[in-house]
Amino acid sequence: MISQVLVVDAQESILDLCAHTLTKLPETEVFSAKNPKDAVQRLQKEDVDLLVIDTQFPAEQTRELFRVARQKDPNIPILLLTDTVSVKAAIDCMKLGSADYITKPFFPDDFLSTVRHLLEAKRLREEYKSLQWQMVRSHSLDG
Repeated sequence: MISQVLVVDAQESILDLCAHTLTKLPETEVFSAKNPKDAVQRLQKEDVDLLVIDTQFPAEQTRELFRVARQKDPNIPILLLTDTVSVKAAIDCMKLGSADYITKPFFPDDFLSTVRHLLEAKRLREEYKSLQWQMVRSHSLDG
């Protein structure tokens, strides 16, 4: 199964770095957008397994992107890219509903490891849900 990752950042160099780094993950397709508006349009056309977004966009645009992403998939992991290294920044990222954050500039291996972890966690949650559904169906057919 191919994992689809949407990276949203205004800096072309970050988009290129993320795309290049993610080519190391097998069966991963990367989409990019330079702003939340373009990302929303992409989300309306594509199913995405992970959303990576820079925190430098205006808060209302970021919230709208989160809303659309969560509306389409309530369990989509969101990885925030931030320039700020502080406890407050980490708390703010989590309050926005992100699964994790990574500070820029970042080491490609750290980014890759975080993305791999988030995609694997999502895959396991979906597998668990599927198994639960199968158990419910098999028990309801037995009774």
